[in-house]
Amino acid sequence: MKEKVAYSADYDSTVVEKQADEIDSYNLINELSFCVMDLETTGGDHNYDKIIEIGLIKIVKLEIVEELSYLIKPGIHIPEFIQKLTSISENDLLDAPLIEDVLDRILKFIGDSILVAHNSSFDIPFFNSILKRAKYPTLNNPAICTNLMTKYLIPEIMNSNLTYIGELFGIEHKKAHRALEDAKVAAKVLINYLQFFIEKKIKKVNHLYYPRKKYELDSIHVQRQKNDNTIEVINKISKIDIPLLITIKGEKGVILDVLPISNPPAELDMISTKLKSIDWNVISLKIAGSFFKVLLFYNSSICRINNSDAKAWMINYLNYKYLKDFDQNNVKEDKFFDKYFLLTNHLVKDQFVIYSLSSLFSKNELIFRYPSHQKKLMYFVNFKNKNNNKNEKEKSVKIALDNSLKAFFYGYLSRMFVDNYDKDYVFISSELVNKRVKEFKGIVAKFTTNSKNTFNYPQKHI
Repeated sequence: MKEKVAYSADYDSTVVEKQADEIDSYNLINELSFCVMDLETTGGDHNYDKIIEIGLIKIVKLEIVEELSYLIKPGIHIPEFIQKLTSISENDLLDAPLIEDVLDRILKFIGDSILVAHNSSFDIPFFNSILKRAKYPTLNNPAICTNLMTKYLIPEIMNSNLTYIGELFGIEHKKAHRALEDAKVAAKVLINYLQFFIEKKIKKVNHLYYPRKKYELDSIHVQRQKNDNTIEVINKISKIDIPLLITIKGEKGVILDVLPISNPPAELDMISTKLKSIDWNVISLKIAGSFFKVLLFYNSSICRINNSDAKAWMINYLNYKYLKDFDQNNVKEDKFFDKYFLLTNHLVKDQFVIYSLSSLFSKNELIFRYPSHQKKLMYFVNFKNKNNNKNEKEKSVKIALDNSLKAFFYGYLSRMFVDNYDKDYVFISSELVNKRVKEFKGIVAKFTTNSKNTFNYPQKHI
């Protein structure tokens, strides 16, 4: 098996001796057979609508080995919007077989493989309804949905349609809404996911069906080994080139230290010194689309750090690294930022995050796509503006920042605001939401158009 290394710019083809559990994970997946199915139908009613095209792809040993497809004569009228969607006309199906004529060949192709579809809750029940009407036994093969799997493996993804997921993985989608082409794309997506499961050292086949909270591509949890794998963790971190949160835990899950990192390769000496000096049990790594998000992660963890000296050391480190050459006269008070939103990139391509800086609770952020979520965005900023004004009148604005982090946090925000320190952010005055909505939308449109997310996630992942 070709070993993948997360966030490596150039793959090192040197043969790496694998851990036993890695080999077991590979063998576990490699022994499975999958059949990816896609249907095009006259509609969504299992009791009435018919199949007009079926595409099947067989995967064995992590490779596409065989394909099968049929145009199917439905025997009923094909709605115009279905003909436009699929580019399949009624004339195209004049010489096509009836589904009953090809069921035996289809069932033989599927065999006892694990069934896969990008929307298995539609394709598999629909096909089973066809089998029932034809007096065939229904399929009881184990089934996997790559759509659902996407949502588990790529947290916070807002669009899981097949064309977009294919784009994220660099998979060409020549003819969307054609059964064989859709099945091919879904098959290639599945192979990527199977590789991820191997990298994450899957132990049970059942985890393929229920992967939640185990295999997310933005995080990893490394257990300490008897032979001390600290160097292995440091090596993994050295290949991560986007903002990162490192959480170091001791026995019974006690948090010993948390390291918010903006540029892991540039801060590797500090990270290495820290990790080598701590008797850790588990190290958790989590990547994010911005250092601002990492700081929010850090803020939510700081109160649980067991070692007060470690907390103080990190705050001093942050101040030295990011504010040592910043004129303290330019530091804004927290009330200054109450009237601003902060817009930045999300980890996932074509997704963005806007934060209300009036109070930094988790619900004060919105992940969105633009312009498709323009209404959602405007509802969010208007709601936050309304609440902020109400709180201001009541003099009860709550800032959810840990006291030890507050001075650095607003110093860092001030540096971004004054020096344009990080061009991946834009501050937007809440006044625009109230009085100059067109200008607000223009700023959002410009940022979302011009800001380039170069993370290449989830192809690159942790």
